[in-house]
Amino acid sequence: MSFNGFPTELPMISKAVLGLLTEAVGPPPDMRSLGQKTLEAFLSSPNDFDSIRKRDWRHVPYAIWIKDAGGLLSIPAAIDRYLNLELPKALTETRRPLKWGRPLVFIYIEQYNPNDALFKTISKHTKDFFNSPKINNASSIVGLARSLNLFDVYEGPKKTAESIASSRRTLREWIQVHELWPSFGTSPFAEAAFNSFLQSSEDFRRSVDFINTIFEWSVTDRGELRYSSSRAKLAEALLLPWRFNQPSDSIQSRLITFLLKHYGDPRIGKNLWHGVSSEAIGVLIGWINGRTLEAFFRILQETADSIWQYRQKFWTAYFKAGHIDEAWVALGPDAAAVLKRLDDTKQLKYANLLGSESSQSILLIRIGQIIFCEWSHNGRLRAQRMDSPVSPAMYKTYYDSESLRFQSLDFNNGQTQDPGLVHFSSQSGGWQDRARLFIQKQIGIRITQAEVTR
Repeated sequence: MSFNGFPTELPMISKAVLGLLTEAVGPPPDMRSLGQKTLEAFLSSPNDFDSIRKRDWRHVPYAIWIKDAGGLLSIPAAIDRYLNLELPKALTETRRPLKWGRPLVFIYIEQYNPNDALFKTISKHTKDFFNSPKINNASSIVGLARSLNLFDVYEGPKKTAESIASSRRTLREWIQVHELWPSFGTSPFAEAAFNSFLQSSEDFRRSVDFINTIFEWSVTDRGELRYSSSRAKLAEALLLPWRFNQPSDSIQSRLITFLLKHYGDPRIGKNLWHGVSSEAIGVLIGWINGRTLEAFFRILQETADSIWQYRQKFWTAYFKAGHIDEAWVALGPDAAAVLKRLDDTKQLKYANLLGSESSQSILLIRIGQIIFCEWSHNGRLRAQRMDSPVSPAMYKTYYDSESLRFQSLDFNNGQTQDPGLVHFSSQSGGWQDRARLFIQKQIGIRITQAEVTR
């Protein structure tokens, strides 16, 4: 009988045969329970290692960091024998050596600690074990270990981060593709890879690819930050690259929304920002100031303030020049309703204004050591030093209107009874010139008339 014409390769059969020779790493077992049982076996025969079953030798990694009785750390000779005798023997004498590799994998990922000398030693033995020609490369975890240098305590997290970022997959998808267990993403090793990714170059951290990856990787399915101990590093990685660069409106909006959701407004509550540098927080506050100003002028437009565009040109000039340190708004009920309609994120904070017309809005601005109070709808512009007892505090949740009609520093050179500034002759730059010269005299900031009126 001739077999010509029959296929010489049978991929499905080949795959099945290969499956008999390899095995997926699978989910981790109850490592604490196994570790406790293994520890008990060694504690019952501390001087008779030859009586220890192979099963218990195979589970030694689980027992090392068990807290009870000091774990297997209390019997260093057992760890030494495991690493230098039992583990090498498993490569040559065991039909399925990967069964010995599984505990090493789980402990490396779940107990990752490059500052622990013993952990580093075990990691080196793990790396040698998985690089052995006795281990079939067809298993997903073996291929991953070799391609990413996974068990190198320094290279492993870095290359894993690069793999996740370059895969263009979500973290969950990347875990599934590499046949890892679902809780891998919350492990100390995964957090180390995440922190490595946060240390990417500033150029890359300004990219959409970096931001997309971080937003997906850093948040759990429940919408919470995945790594609580990396909160400060995450915020700084997102903000510091923009110290000397301005993001596009879309990127800035995404960053503001993400940070306000997970950290809160740093002007109001500091707790969730603990550990984040003032420089990084300053970047976000600058963006929030800009968003606050934009919202204020949109509210004025919607509530029919007749000179809103002149106010906008004036204060925007100081903002773009980097002189506005803080900005806060107090809104009457109608003005607040406008803000709620305009702010898609519903995260822009404001104060309630009591005792005034419902459409009234007030903008509080700090430039240097002076607080400016800009009243809408024919209201005056007032200013006072921060250390004055009549100066309003920033970021209160409500203001009585009378407290914001405080005795102002003099804009008018003593020519009027009220030292506050009336917004006169907006089209010809009347009040703008007087306010500009006031700021120049009181604070030393020089801006031209053309800059505040064009």
